[in-house]
Amino acid sequence: MEEIEEVFAKIITPEKKSNNRPSILIVEDDKDTQSRMKIFLEKQGYEITLAEDGIDAFLNLGGKSFDLILTDINMPHLDGLKLLEMKKQKGIEIPVIFLTARTDLEAEKRGLDLGAADYIKKPIKEDLLLNRVKKVLENARGNPASFGVN
Repeated sequence: MEEIEEVFAKIITPEKKSNNRPSILIVEDDKDTQSRMKIFLEKQGYEITLAEDGIDAFLNLGGKSFDLILTDINMPHLDGLKLLEMKKQKGIEIPVIFLTARTDLEAEKRGLDLGAADYIKKPIKEDLLLNRVKKVLENARGNPASFGVN
């Protein structure tokens, strides 16, 4: 746990985005899922950054500005629930959508209680993912016309 706190201590002010494309951080330890989501969302006009776990996600949060985080729950080193909890403690206000194969309602309830904007069960359907991403971004910014190309 000390390593995680050290990572937080090193987080610097993220750089501002140089384009108007919404930026999404995908936190997923499964390479196939990661790759499929990246390709699909980039085709929809989103800028995508990949992270393999919660620690890698926080390193990315320190160096870049994001509009949305898509994160798995079950990951090595720092799971998605802990990532959301620590993001909230640090006052990082980026909406989060959970992606998980877990079927227990307790994890879903805990995630939503911690402030997750939405919760998508795997396997992920592309049309559902796009719909939820657009909706969360619209709610976060209040401007539906500025998100994605479709």
